[in-house]
Amino acid sequence: MKNKKLRIIVVAVLILQIILPAGMLGYHYSAHKDAMTKSPEFKFKLEYLDIYEIFDVGNGNEKLSFEVQDVYTYYQSEMAVKVGEDGFAYLTDAENKIFNKHWFTFKYYSNNSYHTSNDYDYVEGINPADIIYRVNALYSKDVPKPEGFYMTAKVYKGIFIPTAIYLDGNKVIVFKNELS
Repeated sequence: MKNKKLRIIVVAVLILQIILPAGMLGYHYSAHKDAMTKSPEFKFKLEYLDIYEIFDVGNGNEKLSFEVQDVYTYYQSEMAVKVGEDGFAYLTDAENKIFNKHWFTFKYYSNNSYHTSNDYDYVEGINPADIIYRVNALYSKDVPKPEGFYMTAKVYKGIFIPTAIYLDGNKVIVFKNELS
């Protein structure tokens, strides 16, 4: 009798170990798809953008990281996105997530703020070396940040998905956001 109960428990645990990860993976794909289809593209001012090459510029060895303006003010809480009069998104505490679907967690943002060159493409006709030089020049004391220095992202129910980066108002980098 004990052997039969033990077998049932072992089988139940094994089934749970298969179903739980599959369910979580299915939820992740569903949430990502919803974010891409149900969220508008929000424009975020960038505090920081770094593109650096490991070996040869333009040969797929670049790394990219960014920081959305004021994101570290809310790093211990969930952040809601509101659009200001200037058309740019600003962050607030996500107080009522039932009525506002446009919020994200710092953890999800942090995991999506660093990318390898496999995660993004330069817009056709853009020289990657020129963009890297311009981005690095932005942090010189003599070079002011351009007005059109921002990124766009989809924000939906805890998810933050970057879509593009703009310099001087022109799209220069597009993120690959397909789930494989």
